Amino acid sequence: TEESQSKDNSAAFSAKLSSYPCPSHWTLLYTSDQHGTGANRLLHHILGYRGPTILFIRGYSGEEECVTYCVCSSIEWRESHLYWGDEDCLIIELQPSFRVVEKGPKLLYLNTSIRGYPQGLRAGKDPRNPFVNIDQSFQSVSFGGAPNRIRSIDVWGCGDRKS
Repeated sequence: TEESQSKDNSAAFSAKLSSYPCPSHWTLLYTSDQHGTGANRLLHHILGYRGPTILFIRGYSGEEECVTYCVCSSIEWRESHLYWGDEDCLIIELQPSFRVVEKGPKLLYLNTSIRGYPQGLRAGKDPRNPFVNIDQSFQSVSFGGAPNRIRSIDVWGCGDRKS
């Protein structure tokens, strides 16, 4: 069935991912629990970092179910009214199930100041309907169109010590 094939693909991806060596220098750039919520707090902590990052978003759905997604960027974050990112960018669902949601170039969007364009953080191939959509207040997020309250956001820098 399609569901068992999806589980097999997830298991294969997990095995492949776990075989990679852990980066020697990860740095916690931003955590909403410590640094506060809001776009300005996030921007202050991540925009100067010159390496790959992993952004974890934890949310609560309407049923109080915890959901966790990961947005991976192999290049530095930037604020723009255009989608950006290279072919190594991806979105991964970590909880309640594990799967790669989307991957590829021009997957990321971060805009807090350019008028006339959507505000907030977005990730997804379809600019009109991005898979991840954090509103401009950084209080709520939708995953695949399903609304969630943000529980926490963490961003880890995964580059070398020069990043």
